[in-house]
Amino acid sequence: MYDRVRVKAIAKKKVHLNFVGLVSIPFLLWLSNNFVIPAISGFSFVRMFEYYYFFEDISYIFDFLFSPFQILLGIILSIFVPMFLDYWRINYEMSVHINDDRKFYPWDILEELSLEGLFTYVIKNTAAGIITFLWSLLLLVPGIMKAYSYALVPYIAIENPELGIMETLKESQRLMQGNRITLFVLHISFFFWYMLANLTFGILYVYITPYVSLSAIGFYYAMKKQHNDDLNIYNAQEPYFDEEL
Repeated sequence: MYDRVRVKAIAKKKVHLNFVGLVSIPFLLWLSNNFVIPAISGFSFVRMFEYYYFFEDISYIFDFLFSPFQILLGIILSIFVPMFLDYWRINYEMSVHINDDRKFYPWDILEELSLEGLFTYVIKNTAAGIITFLWSLLLLVPGIMKAYSYALVPYIAIENPELGIMETLKESQRLMQGNRITLFVLHISFFFWYMLANLTFGILYVYITPYVSLSAIGFYYAMKKQHNDDLNIYNAQEPYFDEEL
């Protein structure tokens, strides 16, 4: 049976054990968005400052704005890199959650990632996002309900890359049937954590973000168990959640 308190306790234990690994991928995302991608694509605020301050020349800005190659490269990097890091992050978090209590790092699972897996992950999540957006055009509440119906799409897409798009969406809906409020309550239970994070000027989000993510993954596996699905999946050596949830 699903137990929210137990799911969060397991997630917290996993965060404490693999904290460095869990925050490293979000850090890489922040680093790439703010420094790496701008530098590679040719658009650099540092370079803009140099041109304007030292040479009083703003031509660099116009060169960037009207350079098709730089614009295209920037768009490709801005889309592909975050998608890959998100795909890597979810894979790693799921590995952390279903393995025994041992410490390991994101690069330990790189060999398990694939371009095909990334492609199916992106396509299925994009499809879920588009459908949710279309429902939200009707009214806010239907959009929120549809978003919760598709909340498990990322995990299903990673565990079952062979499933088609619609099969993945239907599987998420099946597992979430009657459980949307349950997941909503899990999200609301972090309300005071978020308040505390804001009081620390966002510093506490470094801890809260993986805590919430691992709790959501714990919810996913609890729903699979609730529906009597096979739990010995992915790279787990033992049906870990039979004992934990």
